[in-house]
Amino acid sequence: MLTHGPSAVLSRLRRGGDDAGVVALMTSLFVMIMLVMSALVIDMGIARVTRRDAQNTADASALAAANALYLNTATPDFNGAVTAVKTYAADNLGVTDSQWASCSASSPLSYVPAGVSSCISFDDATDPKQVQVIVPYQHAQTVFGGVIGYKGLDIDALAQAQVDRLTKPQCSFCVLGTGSHALQNGNLTVVNEDIAMNGSATISANGGMVATGGTTYIQGTASPLSQVGDPKVTGAAQISDPLSYITLPPSDTPVYTTTKTNPCVDGPGFYGSVSLSGNTTCTLAAGLYTFTDPFSIAGGRTIIGNNVTLYFTCGTNGRVGTCAADSTPGRLDAQGSGGFTITAPTSGPRKGLAIVYDRTDTAALSMNGGSAWSVTGTIYAPAAKLTWAGSACASTSSTMVVVSDLTFNGNSCLKTTWSSDGNVPLPGGDTGLVL
Repeated sequence: MLTHGPSAVLSRLRRGGDDAGVVALMTSLFVMIMLVMSALVIDMGIARVTRRDAQNTADASALAAANALYLNTATPDFNGAVTAVKTYAADNLGVTDSQWASCSASSPLSYVPAGVSSCISFDDATDPKQVQVIVPYQHAQTVFGGVIGYKGLDIDALAQAQVDRLTKPQCSFCVLGTGSHALQNGNLTVVNEDIAMNGSATISANGGMVATGGTTYIQGTASPLSQVGDPKVTGAAQISDPLSYITLPPSDTPVYTTTKTNPCVDGPGFYGSVSLSGNTTCTLAAGLYTFTDPFSIAGGRTIIGNNVTLYFTCGTNGRVGTCAADSTPGRLDAQGSGGFTITAPTSGPRKGLAIVYDRTDTAALSMNGGSAWSVTGTIYAPAAKLTWAGSACASTSSTMVVVSDLTFNGNSCLKTTWSSDGNVPLPGGDTGLVL
């Protein structure tokens, strides 16, 4: 029987005295083993680098999505977030649209936007706070491993980022103008939040302002300062518009084709000059009312509107424009003894917006409210003066006020209470990774 195994070969080599052949064979075996080990080390190193790059891309993409989700908006921008994910993944790892299309997550978060891969998901369809990103499989190529049948690895990476929504605005009563604001004998009380006033304030002996549950910040000072309740800060930093992220005109503003005349009857739409008086009640149907001329209310006329936004701007013939050269821009002038009760929408693109002036509209916002005046929602007139008059104290619910200037006439009194429920949603705050 013939033996052809390695031991027989070695035996013949020894009998033949060919020690050099034995050394050569052993050296060849050793070199082959070392080459295989080196190939595996190199290929596993490539896999580690691919894994690291994929995870870094997932982390960056998730953070980018969280930052884009509420960028310059109070409502979630899913398209912007998804675009941010894909842009980062393409720039950093070369991920293509076809790879996203074929990517499928086994455990996505509860909401996946229509037409979007489940590898990009959010925890809620209306108020998301988290985004999950799974970077599609990346193949870690082999350099030498194919010699021994090792074809490399398919590597994916998961990251989850969270955006912490702001719980309070910079101020709930915000006066942006840097001049002098005359409270005179009027009294301003803000509950649950801060007053922030650029410029300075002049207050008469019977006037005053106080932030109950907050602080009054004045860029200049108040004269006399004793009329401002504690806690208070003078010489404060100048504030900017805290609602600059709001889209104006409102994003659901239609293309108007007609000009209406009576909001009490005609409902939401486009209006020029409107003057209401008498002792009857005007009930506004829910919706958006756009005024490009004064909306005047006098006598005992009572105005009631639920889920209503009053938007004041400029334009004519059904067209909304800017106010650069408009001699009679849209404005609200509510006088008389009647009531005025407006409640802002509770959902949609105008959520929390009750009375809104275009950012180029400098016309006065005049109110002679008395105790029958009430607004639930945000009053936003960043370039306008709020003129407040009336002998009784008017209280508002869930109200945020942003104006350029403030003047109180007589012994008028205004009390506003801020809450997150009735006002415009706040944009995103800090973001960070949670997975």
